[in-house]
Amino acid sequence: MLSDAVVGRWKQRLDAMRNDLAYMEAQADRDVARKKVREEIRALFSAFRAGSVGLEALRSTFDVNTRNEWDVFGLKGLSGAMFLNTLVKHLPAYARDIEVRLRSVLPLPSSDEEARSRMMGFHDRLVELIAQGVTTRRAVQPTRTPFFVSAAWHMEAPEQWPIYYESMRTRLAEEGLFERSEDAVDSYFRFTAQVRELQAALRISPWELEHVCEWEEAAMVPGAVVPAPAPQPTGRQVWLIAPGPRADHWEEFYRDGIVAIGWDDLGDLRRYPDLDSIKDALRKKGGDDAVEPRHDALACWEFAQVIRPGDVVFAKKGRHLIVGYGVVESDYRYDTTRRDYNSVRKVKWLWSGEKQPRERPLVTKTLTNVTAYAGLVAELEAAVEVGGSDGQGAGASIPKLPPPKPPEPPYTLDDAMAEIFLPRSELEHLVTLVRHRKNVVLQGPPGVGKTFVASRLANLILERHAPDHVCFVQFHQSYAYEDFVQGYRPAKAGGFELKDGPFLRFCDRALQDPEDDYVLIIDEINRGNLSKIFGELMMLIEPDKRESRWGVSLAYAEEKDAPFYVPPNLYIIGTMNTADRSLAMVDYALRRRFAFIDIGPATEEPSFHRHLTLRGASPALIERIRNRVRTLNEHIEGDPSLGRGYLVGHSYFCASKESTCDDAWYKQIIDYEVEPLLREYWFDRPARADEAVELLLAED
Repeated sequence: MLSDAVVGRWKQRLDAMRNDLAYMEAQADRDVARKKVREEIRALFSAFRAGSVGLEALRSTFDVNTRNEWDVFGLKGLSGAMFLNTLVKHLPAYARDIEVRLRSVLPLPSSDEEARSRMMGFHDRLVELIAQGVTTRRAVQPTRTPFFVSAAWHMEAPEQWPIYYESMRTRLAEEGLFERSEDAVDSYFRFTAQVRELQAALRISPWELEHVCEWEEAAMVPGAVVPAPAPQPTGRQVWLIAPGPRADHWEEFYRDGIVAIGWDDLGDLRRYPDLDSIKDALRKKGGDDAVEPRHDALACWEFAQVIRPGDVVFAKKGRHLIVGYGVVESDYRYDTTRRDYNSVRKVKWLWSGEKQPRERPLVTKTLTNVTAYAGLVAELEAAVEVGGSDGQGAGASIPKLPPPKPPEPPYTLDDAMAEIFLPRSELEHLVTLVRHRKNVVLQGPPGVGKTFVASRLANLILERHAPDHVCFVQFHQSYAYEDFVQGYRPAKAGGFELKDGPFLRFCDRALQDPEDDYVLIIDEINRGNLSKIFGELMMLIEPDKRESRWGVSLAYAEEKDAPFYVPPNLYIIGTMNTADRSLAMVDYALRRRFAFIDIGPATEEPSFHRHLTLRGASPALIERIRNRVRTLNEHIEGDPSLGRGYLVGHSYFCASKESTCDDAWYKQIIDYEVEPLLREYWFDRPARADEAVELLLAED
């Protein structure tokens, strides 16, 4: 039972919110949009329950629309559309089972008891599949069940079933009205009971209670603003964009299937609640003499908030030429792994070339929405010879957005075993060690595939092939803290500016996405001056220091900057060549913080033999490689000036699909790859190198 004091405080908040006219106007617009969207979501779930829409169609439709018009309910995140995506992705063999169980849990329940039983049943089924080893808790996250299921019930009966929003849970918890427990389902029903009681006491709708919680959350942060949702355009839009000055980035955009804009010093554009806040940021960075950044701010705002998947984009060069056109395929993302032009969207480019659409010059702005200019759109389409129109207006002749790509299949130990020449038990041990220590170094002699193993180990940590979650850097003698972490770099306009290095940018991505893992691969980690490169990070990378209370101020940080710490979902995998004479000993402080794993030659492994057989090598040649390399490595290991760190690896003999694995192929590898290595080993004993080469080339 709520006390009079608690109800009084909430009434004061409600009155204060209602006096915030700008906020109330924004929420009124949002609620109008919600009423329309609610009916559309209800129709989708109804079709699914009736069997006219299958699980994949439900997933793809829900995923696409919650990123666009349906985002007014905030259902695109980890517990909404992404939860459904993960079920389909990680349980492909159980798709039918999941579909049946969803049809059972999603209908509106007739009582709290029935609702609890249904929700618990679905949650426990996911837990059961995890216990059976079918999937992992990290992959499907059963605790996200209440949010997704409550969202479906809310569309049918919003007064009865609140959505399990984090903002509302946080506010209720701060008031002492709600306490989370390890039982996610039980937590939801205690949350629901409290929300119903508050709604009744305040005599307000569930949406208005939600608005109070969001308004209160924003009001607690000095200067915070609750962003009004960007106006959602109807129909397909057409955009004109400049891929850098004189289209300097066009080849990269076309090759990588992206479109991007600059203004990187603004950071992630999603953090700006409105157009004016971007203008303010640009004014501050431009100084007193800067030109009013109206067009630049609009380009940033529209690129991040207004462009939608399915929109058409024409790439221009200068004021007269079109160099390409395509269809936008993704939402906005801020890619810190790129050197510049970090604000990115995926695009399926459908044409590339150079055409002049008209005599008059095109607009000079970086990004322009030309949807309303039917004449210009027709000229652009005609220039690139787009096919006939279907009569839906400007841009209708552009090919329709292709169906959503199926989710990436999981990457398993079996997938890795097909690519890596290691025993399964050793590979399982590697994965366990990386997860436990978070920092490992794969060390070994030349040609044992250390970098290749590191990349596949990253896939196993991520449980999928996800290049955007992997950052690859290579150390060298000239590499420094300023390159890796943060430092002053030459600015395009002259002088110097503070720039984040790949480590800081990648850590920032991991911090913003705590539910997923990220892997940093450092190739040739011992080639750099490690104390000089890592600086204060030497402590921060330790597994037990991966939290905010251990944060420190970076060397170039300003007073206003928050302390930096390395997130716990970031794993570091280094590689080290043990045969490089030019390198100093690895810093003992770093050695203590990493687990060092030996990777050796795999010429004796059956999987290596199968690889050569598949490439057409004869049994005699396979046996020759195995015996000769084994004998050579025995001599190297027994040499007091060399040892195990100088063995010859199997990678020299890993044939490409185009190779013809015969005696001539073998001799070419010895002559041009292995022999130079051996002569470097025995540079002071050329006769010893001659003997080793003769051993490898001798006829049986």
